This record gives sequence, structure tokens and C-alpha cells, in this order.
Amino acid sequence: MATTPSVNTTPGASATPQTRGVNRKTDVTLSVVFLSLQLVFVLVTLPISLLTGVLVISHSPNYGNLAFFLTVAVPGILFLISLGVDLFLLISKRITWIVALVGLIASVGVWILGASLWNLG
Repeated sequence: MATTPSVNTTPGASATPQTRGVNRKTDVTLSVVFLSLQLVFVLVTLPISLLTGVLVISHSPNYGNLAFFLTVAVPGILFLISLGVDLFLLISKRITWIVALVGLIASVGVWILGASLWNLG
């Protein structure tokens, strides 16, 4: 005798099984929080990097241009890349908060790398 699988017949229940991990609302919330933190980081460090770059670039001929590029341009570029990838993943209904978190960590890491290169010169 064959058994039939039980089907959830409660009203409002979805036909697809629940997936593990964060739900859609939490995913979007975390993505917005991480992208906002990344934008605040870029906007706060940009004037600091520009001012420091103008003062230090003449004294650090070896790594000055690379450090200036790493601290001024790369965090903003990483923000735009993570924003674009997040929007694409949101449209295709995939998990997005990981991309925003990696973008935030990469922006901070690259900025610290550029600042440490200025100190080497």
C-alpha cells in the first residue's frame, strides 16, 4: 500500500518549502544596513584621504600615488560594485546581505592598506 505525502492545507501556507537561512525581509534589511554603513565609511574617509593625500603625496614618492588611489578611489568603486551586485541579486530574489558585508569589509581593508602604504613612504 502506497502512502501519499501529507500536504499542508492551511490557508495562506505557501506551496514551496521554507528554505534555511534568513528570510527575505531580514535579507533586505541587512543589505540596506551594510550598504548604508559602507556609504557612510566612504563619505567620512573621502575628505580625510583627500586632505592627507595632498599633504603626504609629495613626501612619499614611492607609494604615494598607489596609496592615494587605494584610499580615495577604491572604496567608492567597491561601494558602486557591491550596490550593483546587490540590486541584481535582489531582482533575481537571491541572498544579498553577504555581498554587502563583503563589500564593507573590502572597503575598510583597502583603505587601511592604502593608509599603511602612506606610512611606509
